[in-house]
Amino acid sequence: MDVDSLELIRPRSISCEHVTLEAFNTLSIGELIDYDFSKMNLYKLYSASDQLLKNKDAIERPLYLQEKNSLVSGRPSHCMI
Repeated sequence: MDVDSLELIRPRSISCEHVTLEAFNTLSIGELIDYDFSKMNLYKLYSASDQLLKNKDAIERPLYLQEKNSLVSGRPSHCMI
């Protein structure tokens, strides 16, 4: 994907969902987990993305605190990244 060609006036002119799917395809994530992302219903993906965005703070805050506490205590977090 040519990121330089994206419209700056309307940043949602290309959705992050499409970029994510392209990354999954480029990185062959589907092959690793045996899933064909080309068959994914985009409306369900958009809906899930919208729900995650609405709950972003409630999701990120506990994860941040967990990681912060693990760094302070010296114990590794459960994060796999």
